[in-house]
Amino acid sequence: NIPDAVTAATQPMYASLSALPIAADARFYSRWIGILAYQRQLGTLGTGSHFIEVCLDEKDDVWVMLHSGSRGIGNAIGTYYIQNSQDEMKRWMIDLPDKDLAYLPEGCPLFEPYVAAVGWAQDYAAANRAVMMESVLRAIGAELDRYRYTPSSLERDEPGEEAISCHHNYVAR
Repeated sequence: NIPDAVTAATQPMYASLSALPIAADARFYSRWIGILAYQRQLGTLGTGSHFIEVCLDEKDDVWVMLHSGSRGIGNAIGTYYIQNSQDEMKRWMIDLPDKDLAYLPEGCPLFEPYVAAVGWAQDYAAANRAVMMESVLRAIGAELDRYRYTPSSLERDEPGEEAISCHHNYVAR
């Protein structure tokens, strides 16, 4: 039941995301936006190491583990700004022991666009996981008599229901 495109069910979550900060850097967007289908991928799992797993613990409690993220747009943003940060290190004459330690110094022209773009990708990844988790929990609820999922059940922190959200590739000020 995991959708492979934005559907009527995922449209409200997609609509709640702010627009990708296009003004951030026109060179990035002219290269990537035509290639990436992030608009159609919200609520979809992806490839590689992404997975959904249903687990049973020692108390016979059911857990759903979901690993997915920003479906390529986050990687594209990261790749673009890593290359630019390496260029900035040269421009600022900062000598690093390894080029992969490059960063964008606060005050350089790409710093604010980078922070905005990564923040958007983090919001997109969180929305992506939320849409998929809701789909999985609805499917489980349809099959298990003892469990009935409602969208607000996790928000109400009902007994026996717990959500743990852990992310990586995180940037914050």
